[in-house]
Amino acid sequence: MAEPKFGAVTAATAVAEKNAAIYAQQKEALEKSPVASTLLRALWPAAPTAASVHAYTPLEKDGVRTFATDMPTLIVRKDNLLNLVQFIRGDATFGYDFLLDLTAVDFLNSPRADDKADNDGKRFQVQYLFRPRATDRRSATLRIGVPVDENEEVPSLTQIWPGANWPEREVFDLMGIRFAGHPNLRRIVLPENYRGHPLRKDFPVKGIGEDYLIEDLLYKRRNED
Repeated sequence: MAEPKFGAVTAATAVAEKNAAIYAQQKEALEKSPVASTLLRALWPAAPTAASVHAYTPLEKDGVRTFATDMPTLIVRKDNLLNLVQFIRGDATFGYDFLLDLTAVDFLNSPRADDKADNDGKRFQVQYLFRPRATDRRSATLRIGVPVDENEEVPSLTQIWPGANWPEREVFDLMGIRFAGHPNLRRIVLPENYRGHPLRKDFPVKGIGEDYLIEDLLYKRRNED
């Protein structure tokens, strides 16, 4: 029996164990689904083994069992994204009806040799996190990744999740990735006349010299007056 001081850890372990059962059901359902063939790959959290680094911690000695706490990751081409998200939202085994987050990663010059192959040879990956609102499975998060290259567009999710509006604008603003079908795709953090996308890895660390922003502002004010 674990000591009370490990209560938070044992609670997290219980949640992870519960999620592992949910993910096992989802994996089986996905493999039988019509969208299974559209995936580039599906990665599911692996069960911990005796060789796990966690196996030698004091918590393990005190009887705290370890479980994988990561989430499943489904990688899909942009043309199949809408079909996949509609499936995970409508299928009873999944029920992912809440878009938790939306962001992007730039793999340019990644030191990890497998990144380019894992990302279908593309530079960027748009990432989505989903959760179900059902109380009994609210902790089971799912990640979907969409490889995309420069000058390619990803379908907007705003028709399915209106809340995707601002996160998609943020990704466009800071990474330069466009979302086809977005109702108002414009910058949301930076000025409309800002040059470039500062979260790209090839963006200069010192910036590009933003004096032109002040000059544009002064020009507009002079002409408005």
